[in-house]
Amino acid sequence: MTIEIMEVEPYSRLAQQIKELLNGAFEGDFSTEDWEHTLGGVRFLGWMDGDLVAHGAISTRNIWLNELPTQIGYVEAIAVKPELWGRGYGTQLMEKLSEKALDLHEISMLSTDEKGFYKRIGWIDFQGESFVKIGTEEIRTADEDAGLMLLSRDLKGLEKIVKAVCESRSGDAW
Repeated sequence: MTIEIMEVEPYSRLAQQIKELLNGAFEGDFSTEDWEHTLGGVRFLGWMDGDLVAHGAISTRNIWLNELPTQIGYVEAIAVKPELWGRGYGTQLMEKLSEKALDLHEISMLSTDEKGFYKRIGWIDFQGESFVKIGTEEIRTADEDAGLMLLSRDLKGLEKIVKAVCESRSGDAW
């Protein structure tokens, strides 16, 4: 698989191909809001014999970590065509994406139900409490805590992050 970092026009034919890949990989559960969360970031596309087979994105988000406003890299829409699962393509994609995340951001985050996969690549569990900021109010998002993961060159510093607050957005906050 060849991985390219590309800009994609949101309404292009390639964008439609990416949406189809994501919809298949997420078993029909990839929403318009999920797509919007991938826009404006760094997009990674995996190709085999001219066919799009993998996708991932890093978007910049404003997150308050221990009350300090921080621009982080937030990983979105990691997917591989289902018929290619289990062949290492997702690992290859995430290794390249994680390397770029480390270059671009002091700290990156993601939310997942597949933590074992990301741990193999160097991501660690978020140990604190998560919140979403709506206006001036912070709403606890305890159900999100278990899925949040962090990546940084300074792994010991990540253990000190006990609170993360994201800005509200359409669809999933995290």
